[in-house]
Amino acid sequence: MVEVCSTTLPQMTIPRVLGDPRFIEHRTALNEKIGRRSAIINEILSDIPELYFNPTYGAFYNTIIFREGTLNSHQTLKIDNPIIKKKVEEWCSKTTNLDYRFVYYLLGAKGICVVPSTSFCTDLKGFRVTLLEEDEEELREVFTTIHDAIVEYLHS
Repeated sequence: MVEVCSTTLPQMTIPRVLGDPRFIEHRTALNEKIGRRSAIINEILSDIPELYFNPTYGAFYNTIIFREGTLNSHQTLKIDNPIIKKKVEEWCSKTTNLDYRFVYYLLGAKGICVVPSTSFCTDLKGFRVTLLEEDEEELREVFTTIHDAIVEYLHS
């Protein structure tokens, strides 16, 4: 079952889940795992002065923000596939949101999908990522790629 918002079934089960004596132990362990993942992301991205974000200790996502004035409408990433490049350029021509541009280029150039922060009704330009990847090696690989893409994009 895939749902975007809380419906009757989840609402009816929440009291039983929260009331289960195993819940606190489970939640504490999960928070520690997610906190560890956030620390890994911080470790990888912390040398990019144009970024800031708050580590998380339980939320399964992080929002990474570009400092004001960092993004512009001329930045790009190299996209080898001409069909994908054309599509990304088309998408970018239809938006003035600078974080959308970065997200589109990241997807087209590196195959990594993140969500632009301005899509969450904020003026802060950046992107949101999940912390659901349990394989730390994979997490490090993906965020190292994101790191390198950010550096390339900012210096393009």
